Amino acid sequence: MPLVYCDHNFIVTSDQGPVTYKDHLRLLSATGAVTFVLSPFHWIETAEDTDAGRGEATADFMDSLGGQWLRERRNIQRKEVEAAFFRFAKIPIESPPMVVDVTDVIADLAGQPGDRPSRAFVAHLRGVGPDHPLKDSLSQALASNQENIANHQAGTFTPAFRRGVETLYVK
Repeated sequence: MPLVYCDHNFIVTSDQGPVTYKDHLRLLSATGAVTFVLSPFHWIETAEDTDAGRGEATADFMDSLGGQWLRERRNIQRKEVEAAFFRFAKIPIESPPMVVDVTDVIADLAGQPGDRPSRAFVAHLRGVGPDHPLKDSLSQALASNQENIANHQAGTFTPAFRRGVETLYVK
């Protein structure tokens, strides 16, 4: 079954679309035709909606898709480093999944398993304001991506540079 990452614009536009369209998307998920993939950043972006009612509706719509979730960026990096270490040590291990059930994402973020609706995360993020760690992570990811794009275009990612980055990554 194909994984379809839903960027936030798709979620917002779909949620504001006709009921028949939303029902069609839910049917695609329910029948296994596709697996919609969301991420914790959907919660952040939904919490930034100045219309709280619309934000709650968007959160409910995300959950209604019955999708899977992409782990938070730092958790992905941690799992990639762990897997690389075990490969280096020649210890057989299955690669950890990066697209998982929301309960796994909550366990990564909170340190214990849980199952809460997206509405709860949106309300929480709305209440903590702009200094939330996930917000910082999003800003850092954007800045890093922009710098990486510029460096790639400038040709500074030489093989020696890449080896150095991999060494730092594993450390």
